[in-house]
Amino acid sequence: MSEIKFFGEVDIHPTKKMINSEYPAWYFDKPYEQLGEDVGRMERQLERGAIPSDKLGEFKDQLSKRQEQLRKINESIPKLTGEEKDKLAKARKDMASLIKAGYFTRTQMQKGLVDVHKEAERMVKPLVEVKPEFAEIIKGCNIKVENGKISRDNLVKAWKITGKLLNRHGGDEETNAETLRRD
Repeated sequence: MSEIKFFGEVDIHPTKKMINSEYPAWYFDKPYEQLGEDVGRMERQLERGAIPSDKLGEFKDQLSKRQEQLRKINESIPKLTGEEKDKLAKARKDMASLIKAGYFTRTQMQKGLVDVHKEAERMVKPLVEVKPEFAEIIKGCNIKVENGKISRDNLVKAWKITGKLLNRHGGDEETNAETLRRD
């Protein structure tokens, strides 16, 4: 699988030239949909002539900025072939089994039988070995690998981003990692 770039131009800070967010702009459904609705609403207002002539220039500037932002977000969504989708889904399934193994059970959590220090360590310390089949995904998700390992939370982040990408390509993947926790 060729390297997938999950983050696009819209996610890169203009002066620092670094990715400035944990998740890509296309990941978040509500803001993405809201931006699309705003652009559509503003275009309809413009067509109807509902904007006063003294506000028209400013309105058109705002519309073009939002259209440009929406275009950049749409362009930043990685394009996948059928084969790439299959490989991504398989790698995601492997990630899910590692995440599931790293979680304490729901019953242990509810009954307070979990060592909170151990849970915190699992969350933030790089203890999960990065398998070759998802090393590219980890890199594409802008996750730092330390001595061939990452933290469980970073693995969850990669799992969530790949799930959302598959959903953007017609999939129906769950992106709530708590669904992986055993009872």
